[in-house]
Amino acid sequence: SRAYNISLDDVKCIIEIGPMSISSELYLHSTQSDEDETVKEIRSLFAKYSGQDFQFSNIDGMPPASINSFLREDKTKSSVLLTDGHTQLLSHVFGSRYDILDNSKALTTKVRNLIKIIGNVALQLAGGVESPQIEVEESLVGEVLDCILVNQNCTLLQRLLNNTNLADGKLERYSSVGQKSNYTVYLHLLARELSKKELSFTKEECNVTYTSPWDLPAQ
Repeated sequence: SRAYNISLDDVKCIIEIGPMSISSELYLHSTQSDEDETVKEIRSLFAKYSGQDFQFSNIDGMPPASINSFLREDKTKSSVLLTDGHTQLLSHVFGSRYDILDNSKALTTKVRNLIKIIGNVALQLAGGVESPQIEVEESLVGEVLDCILVNQNCTLLQRLLNNTNLADGKLERYSSVGQKSNYTVYLHLLARELSKKELSFTKEECNVTYTSPWDLPAQ
């Protein structure tokens, strides 16, 4: 792994995407609800997208989640957990509720719409209210869900692995003693593929402080 010279002082806020089902009721948990302007901004941005597909409700307090490890270091850091649990986490087993699902048009559309909402919130937090709206390719979301939920020997992973055929079956996503999963490797390949291109900046450009991602030099 590569070490990055970054600390919590360099982080404006933390948004964790927690466990979710296909529920339309989603909750934004935070311990800084009343006094933190960034948390207020995050919640107001999600509220803009409350509608037919999803309803976002604000909850004071933080359930067990990875985000708590950052709050132990700095309890004042603006932090929000997005999950489907209201007063407690809904999943009481090791795994994901998506494991029992097969992909469908309805699921693909719903996941695509949620990705679009989260992406637009993140972009507006980074670039201001005038940030352009992003679009999400529904067919690509369907391909990824097929690989994860239906059969790992799918067209998308075959292409990323240089036409290598995998064993038929659901993608193994859990590691145990003496057994490792290729899930992380596949995610890295997917991220590289979905980014479409590598960004390249000169040394001088890297030393410039930009106030918004929209100020970055065109690639």
